[in-house]
Amino acid sequence: MAVCSILTLIVFLNHAFNSGRTEMKRNVTPNSLSELVVIFFLLFAVLFFPSGSSGYVQGDVDGDGKISLTEAIHALQVVSEARSVLSSKTINVPGDGLTIQQAIDAASEGDTINIAAGTYNEHLTIEKDNITIQGAGRDITVINGNGTDRTIVLSNARNIEVKDCSFRKGSYGIALSYSSLKCTNVAIDNNSSGLRIRYNSYIYCQNTYITNNSGAGVTVSYGSTGLFGYCEIKNNNGNGITSNHSASVAAWNSTISNNGGTGIQAWMGGCMTSELTEIKSNGGPGIDITGNSSGALYGNNSITDNKGGITIYHNSYCITNATDNIFQNQGPGIMASNNSAADINGTTINNNIGDGVLVQGEATSSFNGAIIHSNGGYGVNCQGGKLYQNQPIDFGSDSAGTLNTLGDINGCY
Repeated sequence: MAVCSILTLIVFLNHAFNSGRTEMKRNVTPNSLSELVVIFFLLFAVLFFPSGSSGYVQGDVDGDGKISLTEAIHALQVVSEARSVLSSKTINVPGDGLTIQQAIDAASEGDTINIAAGTYNEHLTIEKDNITIQGAGRDITVINGNGTDRTIVLSNARNIEVKDCSFRKGSYGIALSYSSLKCTNVAIDNNSSGLRIRYNSYIYCQNTYITNNSGAGVTVSYGSTGLFGYCEIKNNNGNGITSNHSASVAAWNSTISNNGGTGIQAWMGGCMTSELTEIKSNGGPGIDITGNSSGALYGNNSITDNKGGITIYHNSYCITNATDNIFQNQGPGIMASNNSAADINGTTINNNIGDGVLVQGEATSSFNGAIIHSNGGYGVNCQGGKLYQNQPIDFGSDSAGTLNTLGDINGCY
């Protein structure tokens, strides 16, 4: 009760002293009445309440040689067991004489590991929370797995951030289990596989380059989530992005191109969404949704020069929206099969080698303002499926040489 009263008094004095001030100087030596009061009571608490947490009080948390008002209040709160110790130190590698892994092992929550330019031949493991790994630049700070193991593994590690560095030549570039990670300005390249996110993990990548991996670029599985904004996922030998087993992925303002497999695949209960993204020149379909999975294209996507535009199989569903452009693919623009459904809204589907839209195997497709023309087969071809037309389809015109037609629609409506 005595410590609580002290804390109340400090707050009251600090508020009274600073009323009417527009800005408080936080990072100064104690030179105001309120700050002196705080330091006095801090010393009082350390002297008269030495048990419990007082044994590890650190006044100068940020290491600048000064005790600010914020630091003093925090230290008193630690003494009173009102909060835990604040840790925010920076560990420099190699400046502090440690390897990256040794720095990770020495780090506490809130710490930053600052890695200088260079190549570091290490396999990293993180099993703690709230750590930041900061490189000197994406192309100049390189963690090299030497092809023998995962370059960095996160296990039960929450709120980890990596910035301005590269992860190369591991069995996986980055692997997560029961963890969360933010990647900013990172390269994950020349690994056996790029990213593996599984078991209720979460990753958010921005300005990240996942390229030239000999397997898949990204695999997200088992209830995990992967978010990719302003990223390039290209030249991987497997799929660009895969979600499966109740996982979900989202891409926006990104490029997914020249991958050996599908651009984005959702299967076995996976989910995918995309917006403002170019999905181009992949060895499989631009988007493949299969096995009780779902997909949504929110607009301004470009799906071109893939081995098929969008394929939807086995009780799956996909919706496309205005300004999505599906063109020049080596197969149908959209194919729905095996009890699946395609909902096509204001989408342009043109110049594909196969049909614009192929619906078969008891699948269904609905159309709302679709523009379908200049495809190598029919504009819409129904083979044992069902068609629902809410608005007329624009099939182009004879005079422009773009006319597509309906295929055999017997029993399709």
